[in-house]
Amino acid sequence: MKHLFSLIFLALMSLSLSAQETAKEYLVVTHADASTEEFLLTDIYNVTFNSTHTKLYVNFQSAAPKTITLLPTDSYTFRVDEPQGTAYHNEYLFYPVDTPEQLLVHTQITSMQIRKSTDGFWYFYFLDQVNNAPSEQTFTMPQLKVDPKLVNAGELDLSGDVGGKWSVAYKDINLQSHDNDWVCWPDNGTLRIDYDETAQTCHVQLSIFNSYTSYNGSGLGNHLALTLDYEGPVSAYTGNRK
Repeated sequence: MKHLFSLIFLALMSLSLSAQETAKEYLVVTHADASTEEFLLTDIYNVTFNSTHTKLYVNFQSAAPKTITLLPTDSYTFRVDEPQGTAYHNEYLFYPVDTPEQLLVHTQITSMQIRKSTDGFWYFYFLDQVNNAPSEQTFTMPQLKVDPKLVNAGELDLSGDVGGKWSVAYKDINLQSHDNDWVCWPDNGTLRIDYDETAQTCHVQLSIFNSYTSYNGSGLGNHLALTLDYEGPVSAYTGNRK
């Protein structure tokens, strides 16, 4: 069981080096009768062993410390729970990217409209229960403008050249492709638009925050972020542009 002690020690060291992550690593013990026990590695505070058995000393958050005896007939392995990202569906969020728990806006998207403009761009409007008509006021609702060749082009890295022009605007965010040195082009962001024109359905996924380069420097912006996901029917634009 000395080998077990070594593996636990190495796993604990590895876990401590990556403490900034939220992955959890467990020691899984299988006894001779096929029953199993799991112990969070960060709860194991001591291990002793001799020629006949090994003892684990474990702190449990909901109970007093406990001693577990492992016999030579016991087997063991390790299991890791990786952190899972939050999945969003038919909603958008506006928040400081450095403190994402401080949500400024969290809105359910009820429908989406598309305007195929004569200027060669497609405009996407994300409506909600309060703002149920498309608006050009980007303080009211997010507005996404893209070259149609970026539709059905897979996931796009908005920090680089995606092969076409685009822009995203909402409240403090006003970012676009690097068309000239006078605009604000981001150093981050992803966009994916899957559009079925026959079925009139669309799936839009957008994640970006306000950090950009322009004529007066790089790394500018207040780091406010927009995360958006919509999947469902899409209808033609019904607004009145001025």
